[in-house]
Amino acid sequence: MNLSLEKLESLSLDDLMKLYNELQQKCDEVRAKKIDLQNTIRSEVNTIRSLSQDIKQLRLQIRELKEKKNKLLESLREHRSNLSSLKEELNTRYSKLREIKRQVRMLRGIVRDVDLSQLEHKLLELDWFYQTHSLSPEEEKEIIEKIKRISLKLQTAKKYSDLMTELNKTLEEIDNLKSQINDVRSSIGEIKEKLTSINEKIKSIVEKINQLRSEIEDRRASLNKMVSDLAKLIETHTKLSNELKILESEIKRRRLLLKAERIAQAITRRREQLRELALKVYKKYQRGKRLTLEEYRLLMEFNLLKIE
Repeated sequence: MNLSLEKLESLSLDDLMKLYNELQQKCDEVRAKKIDLQNTIRSEVNTIRSLSQDIKQLRLQIRELKEKKNKLLESLREHRSNLSSLKEELNTRYSKLREIKRQVRMLRGIVRDVDLSQLEHKLLELDWFYQTHSLSPEEEKEIIEKIKRISLKLQTAKKYSDLMTELNKTLEEIDNLKSQINDVRSSIGEIKEKLTSINEKIKSIVEKINQLRSEIEDRRASLNKMVSDLAKLIETHTKLSNELKILESEIKRRRLLLKAERIAQAITRRREQLRELALKVYKKYQRGKRLTLEEYRLLMEFNLLKIE
């Protein structure tokens, strides 16, 4: 509303009061809207801050999960390295087993049906006989040859026995390595499951963060509009307040003028009453009647004594 001086002058006091009340009501409505919008903006700002804090907490969770993931990856590398070493060791044991089996097959035909205790007993007998009897060169040679053959069989049998012991030991080692490999593979599987779980959690948290970011962007866009609307309301409220001040000033001026006019009218009426009284006193004076001091003053105030 444009409250020009000409427009104000054209309005009566009642019209000014009516306009003032209308503007006051409108100003109050705008002020109420402004306060409501300010409260909404504060609430929205707090909500955005809360959402931003939620994102910070979620990022902290991701950081913690990534630390766990890195530890698991390091453990996975160690387990895989260990698995590789165990496999190499197992291959070495298999190579050793094949070699032992080859030697066992070579010696099995030689030591088949060999009685070690019998051979040892026979060897002792021959040695004792050789030590205790006087032998001819031919007999001595024959006994030495027998001793050599028996000793060779004993050595071969002993070698075979050692190989079988080594074979069994190698088989146990292979079984033990297989068990260790299975344990390591099982651990690797558990680690992979944990890594999968962590990756799923991280993915879920990232999706939640993206949702919160999108919500924050929407809320900020809405907040910017509310701030713009608030600026317009503040501008409107300020304008209405200024117009109310102008109207209030004009109403006060009009009331003062009206009061002054009423006082002037009252003074005029009083003056007329005094003049009429003075004329009556003057007539009394003309009749030669005695006047009071106040009556003389009244005549002098209206210059009636100069009439003579």
